[in-house]
Amino acid sequence: MPPLQQEPASPRSNLYITYGLIVVNTLVFILMVIDGAGFFAENPLVHIKWGSNYAPLTLSGDYWRLVTNTFIHFGIIHLAMNMYCLYIIGAYLEPMLGKIKFISAYLCTGILASLVSLWWHTDPTNSAGASGAIFGMYGLFLALLTTDLIPQAVRKGLLQNIGIFIFYNLAYGMKSGVDNSAHVGGLISGFVFGYLFVINIRAENKGRSANWVIPTMIIITLGITVTYLQQNRASVSERQAILAEIKEGSHKDDDAFHSKLTEFSTQEDNAVKPLKPGALLNDTLKQQLTDISLPAWDKAETIVRQMQQMDVSDDFHKKAGFLIKYISLRKDEANDVIAMINNEPGATEMHDSIITQINLLTEQMK
Repeated sequence: MPPLQQEPASPRSNLYITYGLIVVNTLVFILMVIDGAGFFAENPLVHIKWGSNYAPLTLSGDYWRLVTNTFIHFGIIHLAMNMYCLYIIGAYLEPMLGKIKFISAYLCTGILASLVSLWWHTDPTNSAGASGAIFGMYGLFLALLTTDLIPQAVRKGLLQNIGIFIFYNLAYGMKSGVDNSAHVGGLISGFVFGYLFVINIRAENKGRSANWVIPTMIIITLGITVTYLQQNRASVSERQAILAEIKEGSHKDDDAFHSKLTEFSTQEDNAVKPLKPGALLNDTLKQQLTDISLPAWDKAETIVRQMQQMDVSDDFHKKAGFLIKYISLRKDEANDVIAMINNEPGATEMHDSIITQINLLTEQMK
């Protein structure tokens, strides 16, 4: 989202809530990257595990996702754009509203934006990002700008800038992959709450107590949320299927496992070359098995041992276990061929047994 271009008149040194939100969002992003979420391209299963707004889970009991998804981002560009826009609007609104009112409005509009996303999408959508809450704060600011609470000298320019900002981002949000419904939900809820703040600020300017605005905003948010969640519940069976998929697929070392598997294949190719069909049982083959095949199988075993220590699915761990057995049999094969070349008794019979075991294990691995 491109930011507004007019500088706020308020000091930036006291933006503790704005800075705090930026820090929390950034920290969550870093932890998710470490967990395998992806720095540029997202891993949807990891985002769901961390709390994105995914209807089958949100509507089957994970109501906390309405909040947590506002701190989750799909890649560094998504995070950077949202945090820059949060800083711009925070510099205007946090000093104007006060810290408690600012964070209350941010969270309430974020929840309602998440709720609108659930309502809008008939097919489950994996939604996340601070933009719903940020749109809520821009909507709130827009409501304030339609009144005389902000001096007319700056109001016109700000109205023009914020109007362009909202129009551009809603238009941009129509592209595939952007949850525009959350943007609209945040914008509308923020605009409505903005007029509550107008009444509140005017009362305070006249010296009257106006402590009702935050409770009213929270009650409205909770009332709408509870009503919607009670009327729209997802099935338990769908929830269990998704949780099983997350458990199976959201392992941070999956890519590294496949990379190591490629390294293993390279060593395997080197190790089996001397035993190509038609190879003669002579000293040359014996030398190749000793100098090439056995060292290559040792390297392959080191690679697979590393694969066994990775955070991968049970199937991948099972595959690594098969490979360890396979490497052991291949080493036995190489040593037995050397024994055959040395004319050791029983080597031929042992070789036939080893080949049978290798073929059986290969079929099991398939």
